[in-house]
Amino acid sequence: MKLKTKLFFSMALLFMVFSIFVWLYAKQLSTKINEQWGEKFIEKQIIFDKYRTLSPIVKEIQIVKKLASEPSIVAMGQNEADPIVLQEGLKTLEKYRILFQDRSYFVAFTKSKNYYFNDSLNQFEDKQLRYKLNENKSDDRWFFETLKIDD
Repeated sequence: MKLKTKLFFSMALLFMVFSIFVWLYAKQLSTKINEQWGEKFIEKQIIFDKYRTLSPIVKEIQIVKKLASEPSIVAMGQNEADPIVLQEGLKTLEKYRILFQDRSYFVAFTKSKNYYFNDSLNQFEDKQLRYKLNENKSDDRWFFETLKIDD
């Protein structure tokens, strides 16, 4: 009987040690899996937020690129003195104005340094030419500094 009791307690002790080992291993494994899932979730969330944040900007850039390649805008930049070319260019700018998120635009030409602008309220209808950019004016420095950037 003593041998059976010893064997029973030995087996019970072995079972307890094995159970504790399995429990600790499972706990460590589940913690590691949770950390990996958490990292993956955070990565996916960051990518989602990045694209959600950048999407409107990318859309605006696409509109600007399309506007800049419009034949009437290119012609306007080359020959603003021609009233017909100027009128066609301004019509195109007004057409694009409603496509921009804030419903406004500005265009500045390097040749003439003329700065055109209209806002969402169309306050500058028939007065889109706001002024001539000046390299010596601190408010206009952004334009000339941007032209120096190769990218």
